Amino acid sequence: MSNDLMNVEFEVRGLNELDDALAELTLSAQKKTLEGALMKAALPIMKDAKKRAPKDEGDLKKAIGRQRIKKADMPSVAVLVKKSRKNPYPFYWYFKEHGTSKMVATPYLRPAFEQNVELAIQLFSEELAKRIDKLTQD
Repeated sequence: MSNDLMNVEFEVRGLNELDDALAELTLSAQKKTLEGALMKAALPIMKDAKKRAPKDEGDLKKAIGRQRIKKADMPSVAVLVKKSRKNPYPFYWYFKEHGTSKMVATPYLRPAFEQNVELAIQLFSEELAKRIDKLTQD
């Protein structure tokens, strides 16, 4: 199965007023504002992925989180299975999501994204407007 579904980008259109207001901010403020709105938008996807994650003897649910992607060209946030200082990394997450030749897939990340993408876009635009208003009215 292709890994392309796990790395999805989308463009939100129709936010011209917000885009114009965002252009008034410094580059640093733009990045912080966009990342904050993206983190808010990723929250329902992360929560749903945790609910859908297969029950196991490991720490899979605890390892699902959201994270800013620092090396990306544009402000980016991902919902992913991540390493933690407290818990061992559940390397088997990929096998559960995609399956193997000996194990049926139990997708939980992709369905969480698909079920919540519209809500995430709505939350993103609302949070972005709120953050821009706060910065431009001060």
